[in-house]
Amino acid sequence: MARTPNIYLLLSILFFILFSGCQKDNNVITQPQTDETLIVYMAADNNLRDYAIQNSYGIIEGLKRGQRVIVFLDNGEDQSYLFQLDDPTSKSIYQNKVKTYPNRNSGTPSVLYGVLNDIIQRYPSTNYDLILWSHGTSWLPSNRVQTKSFGLDHTSSIDIHELAMALPVKFRSIIFDACLMGSVEVISQLKDKADYIVASPTDILAEGLPYSEITPILLDKKRPIEERLEKVCDAFYSFYNNMKNPSKRSASIALYDTKQITKLQNDFKRVIGAQPQVHVLNQSIINLNLKYPCFDFMDMVKQYYGDKSYNDLKAPLQKLVLYSKHTNHFSGTINLEGICGINCYVPMYKNHIQEYYYKTLQWDIHTNYHKAIFPYVQ
Repeated sequence: MARTPNIYLLLSILFFILFSGCQKDNNVITQPQTDETLIVYMAADNNLRDYAIQNSYGIIEGLKRGQRVIVFLDNGEDQSYLFQLDDPTSKSIYQNKVKTYPNRNSGTPSVLYGVLNDIIQRYPSTNYDLILWSHGTSWLPSNRVQTKSFGLDHTSSIDIHELAMALPVKFRSIIFDACLMGSVEVISQLKDKADYIVASPTDILAEGLPYSEITPILLDKKRPIEERLEKVCDAFYSFYNNMKNPSKRSASIALYDTKQITKLQNDFKRVIGAQPQVHVLNQSIINLNLKYPCFDFMDMVKQYYGDKSYNDLKAPLQKLVLYSKHTNHFSGTINLEGICGINCYVPMYKNHIQEYYYKTLQWDIHTNYHKAIFPYVQ
């Protein structure tokens, strides 16, 4: 039987679609059609706000004449702003302001949906690329009770179902400048919302992506988008791997071809079907985060289902994870050697709220992963 989110979630999604201000704004001056537009959505009304300003100036530093990046910034001021960054000599991001919004909660699906619609209306384009900038906790709840996974504005953040619904078009690529979003659960949930996703299976340090380096890469129209995204991964890895402070040499990043997640789902379901019970939950699986139960997917497969299943899943995984780079360690405490580039949930203790919610995710709907794991969690 199909599993669906709870009624509150369904009503909230319906509410923001109907009332998020997606009606056409007759005062908007629509720009000429372009081949592609890069959008950055910064939900920074939190402890990362100073880094959001730094990253915005990094975008300006990376611009060349004739290029532009559209940035929405909510950094805790009384107002939030939409910027058209197109002047590499600009001394202040506020010189590039094209719209001021009243105080908004950027950690809600209604604001994300409305802002993206506003941008798409103003800047018609054949292709849209999106950077989602904020805190992230994969599909997991940020406080272990609520089920929120991206963005943080005070205590508000966006549920992974809501995130999928709040994206008004299919993007050519989505880049997560947010922790832990490189998971089988996230990619499954967003596979119809982007052709490619770039994300980290681990945390991302507060400095985030090196925007002065990745901006010219992403705006290089001479290169195919897949090549650009690989170079973004390289730039991210090199930025952190070359840090003078050894504890800052902490990074992992991967590029995912979202259409390939279905093959991995189907093959993993067959693995589970052949060995439906996991009687001993192995605590030695590579843990990619010390706070949340995000574990290396292929290490989980090998330790729970054996070498044959591991080898059988190598090919579909390699088609999904097109490119992956990582440092040897994260913050000196997490060993990243041998990780596959994508994480997954492995429950370490009983949590009925998480169990119920997990069953609503597309990954679990297509694999029945919960049947193999949840009955044996104490």
